[in-house]
Amino acid sequence: MVTSLVGLDASSGNGRASINRCRRAARSFHPHTPGLIVSCMTLSALLVPSAFSQTPDVAERRAMLKGLGEVHTRIESAEPNEFGLRDDQIRTDVELRLRKGGIHVTDPGTGAFVYVSVFASCLNFTCVGQVRVAVYQPATLNRDNRIGAPAQTWSDAEIGMNTSAKMADLLRKWLADMLDALVNDYLAANPKVQ
Repeated sequence: MVTSLVGLDASSGNGRASINRCRRAARSFHPHTPGLIVSCMTLSALLVPSAFSQTPDVAERRAMLKGLGEVHTRIESAEPNEFGLRDDQIRTDVELRLRKGGIHVTDPGTGAFVYVSVFASCLNFTCVGQVRVAVYQPATLNRDNRIGAPAQTWSDAEIGMNTSAKMADLLRKWLADMLDALVNDYLAANPKVQ
């Protein structure tokens, strides 16, 4: 059984509603598991900052990927975890999907990067999981172009519940779907000349 609580990307705009949906779903799934509710709320809180940011439309979102050259990857997860998902396995999934989509992946360094976070928390046989994919590119301040920092220019996220036996598969599916969306937006912004 899967209960998808919210699919947040930069366009969803309602983080508070997602937390309330998370609470209701956690209670209906297991009414006597307050720890799971806390986990759910914690994972929702990780997604809220992007939910309140200004929302670009599809054209703006894709335009931010135009001319994107090479990227490296940054993976963040709770390793070791009870699902058998390891950082190196997640990195392989991410980099392979990006390369197949025509995005040049390099070794870690400076410049643009694809940030991926994968987390889950379980209580008994019920888990709450979260996957987030974001692209960060170097940016400078208009008032002083000597001051620069990575800026998030594309993102997608998902949070939901499942049984512990199926959580790893669900996390990997969400990750694959988000990477496919990233590649689709990248290819739309950077059509190949034939």
